[in-house]
Parts: sequence; C-alpha cells; structure tokens
Amino acid sequence: MDKVRYKLDFVDNEVNQDASLFLDPYSIAKCEFPFASRARRTFKSFFDHLLTMLQTSRIKKAEELFSHLGETNEISLGFSRNKPQGKGMGPSDAAKIFVSLSESKAFLTGIMEDIEDFRIFVPNVDKDKMSDMTANIIKKHLIEYTQQQCKLWGIPVVSSVPSGYYWERNKDNWENTYTDMLIVDSRKILLVPKRIVSFSKVNGKYNTFY
Repeated sequence: MDKVRYKLDFVDNEVNQDASLFLDPYSIAKCEFPFASRARRTFKSFFDHLLTMLQTSRIKKAEELFSHLGETNEISLGFSRNKPQGKGMGPSDAAKIFVSLSESKAFLTGIMEDIEDFRIFVPNVDKDKMSDMTANIIKKHLIEYTQQQCKLWGIPVVSSVPSGYYWERNKDNWENTYTDMLIVDSRKILLVPKRIVSFSKVNGKYNTFY
C-alpha cells in the first residue's frame, strides 16, 4: 500500500466501489476537532427543527425536511458493490420515522439531540442508511473539508459545480449552491476525515481501504 496513504487525514478508498466503512455520528459526537464541532452544531439544528415541526403538528413541514435525505454516492462508503449505491431515506422510511417519533420519548420530551439517537428511538435505521443521512445533513462541511484537503495536496477541483442540498443551520433550511468540487470520472467526490468513520465486517473480514 502506498505509504502516502497513511499520511492522509481522509479516507482514501476506491472511487468506483463503496468501502465497508461508515460515516459515524457517534464518532462525530465524541471527537474534539473543528470539523466535528461544526458538524455537531448542524446536527442539533436539524433535529431541533424537526422536533419543533412534529411537536407543533406541522407534519408536512417535517416531511419536507426528509426530502433531501435520499441517496448520496459522493462519499463512497457503505456496503454497495460495483458502482456506489446509497441507501438514503425514502418516502416510506420517512413515514415510518414520523410514526415512531410521534410515539417516542424523544417526541414527548424533546431529548433527541443528534442523528445517533435514531438508533434508540426509531427502529430499523441501519448503519448504512444512517451514514447516508449524516452525509446529506453535513454536506456543507464535507465540501469545505474536501476543498481544504485538495488545496493541501494539490488536487485539482472544478469550479461552479452544484453542491447538492445541505442543511444550513443559520437559516434552518436546506440550501443548494455552486462551489468548487472534486470531480473524478465525471462524478462528484466528497472526502471524509478518518476520525469520523467506523469499520464494519464484510464476509467476516474488516475493510482494508482505510
């Protein structure tokens, strides 16, 4: 393996195949570095707004919050084989989550503070789907991180590329803009810090793309 890979702050995986690693909200919650701190604040903004919508019976508005939690293939993490295929939040998933949340302790007390609490309050939100949800919510931070790493390592980026929707905590809304993006084989790529991913086994073996 190239020795340079160990010096990289980000996960250096295969572009055309998902790695069996996951963007981990628990790691984000526990890590103490600037990226994680910004991501935590964005998570809290998203879920505070979601719970407010549910607690005030603005169900349609709450449903709209999930409209941009669909597939995200830019991070190339998960269990997909061959071309990356995200498992984001679909309409049926959103409906199940609304029912679960409305009957949960989180709904009654407002104690759900970040996306990891989905593992407690909402059944059947698996690690792969959680990773995709996380990537969508904090996409702005991943874009900024990717830009920084590309500048550091002299990796060319393409200007004026649509960012895709991300949660803007200062506006309590989904935003989309044009920005500099890393493009590989005509596909947008987001780099992910090693410190916020977790391993999973595939066929009894740990992933080795790290």
